[in-house]
Amino acid sequence: MSSHPDDTTKPAVVVRNLRRAYGERVVIASLNLQIGRGEFVALLGESGCGKTTLLRALCGLDAIDGGAIDGPRRPAVVFQEPRLLPWESLLRNVSLGLPPRLLSAWRCRSLRHASLKSRRMSMAGWLPAVRKSRFGRL
Repeated sequence: MSSHPDDTTKPAVVVRNLRRAYGERVVIASLNLQIGRGEFVALLGESGCGKTTLLRALCGLDAIDGGAIDGPRRPAVVFQEPRLLPWESLLRNVSLGLPPRLLSAWRCRSLRHASLKSRRMSMAGWLPAVRKSRFGRL
């Protein structure tokens, strides 16, 4: 029996002494956090306390000023508001970032799910807000 833990027992994310400041304003001073695989975490706090700053740092969208983050090489991120490219077609929006071998089947399935298959070549900018929200979560 091996005494080495396998990858399933290692945490998904480890944050050590994270520091993030905007000029003189320190938003995160010395955060330590460990998130296990399959664990759900909720960040609660008042406006400006660093929730979004932490999330942006975890997914590599913002640099950190100190400490370390060990996590997935390519984290998946879902934003609260729809992140569509209004100048691109709906078809292009749903396939952005997919490997070529998955494009065709996934595109059709996603557009069908959103009840937008007949509009696949339409520009994303025409969608009303409620449809953008639904489409942006695909």
